[in-house]
Amino acid sequence: MSDDDEDGFTVYGADDDDDDDDDDGFTVYGADDDDDDDGFTVYGADDDDDDDGFTVYGADDDDDDDDAGIPVFTPSSDDDDDDDDFDIPVFGDEDDTEHLDPITVGIAEYAVTDGSQPLSTSGLGSCVAVVVHDERAAVSGLLHFMLPESAKSKGRHDAEAKFADTGIETMLADLEAAGGTPSRSWAKLAGGASMIEFSGSDRSIGERNADAAREVLADHGVSIDGTDFGGQSGRSVVFDPETGEFTVKSASGEEKYL
Repeated sequence: MSDDDEDGFTVYGADDDDDDDDDDGFTVYGADDDDDDDGFTVYGADDDDDDDGFTVYGADDDDDDDDAGIPVFTPSSDDDDDDDDFDIPVFGDEDDTEHLDPITVGIAEYAVTDGSQPLSTSGLGSCVAVVVHDERAAVSGLLHFMLPESAKSKGRHDAEAKFADTGIETMLADLEAAGGTPSRSWAKLAGGASMIEFSGSDRSIGERNADAAREVLADHGVSIDGTDFGGQSGRSVVFDPETGEFTVKSASGEEKYL
């Protein structure tokens, strides 16, 4: 910029001269239209002994020398005299991670991911949610199926994910296509509630769904690492591929971690 009032936003790279003018490093001058140096300034690591590191000074509009603002020092700053490989640190708490919204799976649907984005589904009554995770390949899948057997569709062209048998098989095929291996994967399951009371020896759809899921997973060599079946409350679930944690929340307010 051509004027002297430092309006706007300017980035100055590390200077490459030989003097020690205390301005080596990487500097960002924020908008400042007066002479009091109010605004936002980032000073890079200089090469003297008094300010090694990377410092952020916030606005300071008084005349004292108290360096108002928040200094941030990082060991990654470049304190040599050359102009190569200047590190730009990340500001904020080092434990903070980018928030990722879950991939939402609907009823009679499934999703497979090879990333760290969580998987979630809700509305689990007698339905069952099946999570399959291959830790070595970092590939995960979540299925929300409604009924145990596709043979019960009576010729209708229902979605494969509606049933335990075709849904799990289809999801595992996509898991393999993404680099996963079912036989070294584990599964976590939830749902299978008895939403309607049956008399006599009749087994509920929820119970039959749970049994069907176990059988299909066993046929494909997938071990089961945790389950939350039964009861009379609906559920929602979230799976975090980064930690392997499967969070189950019931309509009654109970929360479990598998």
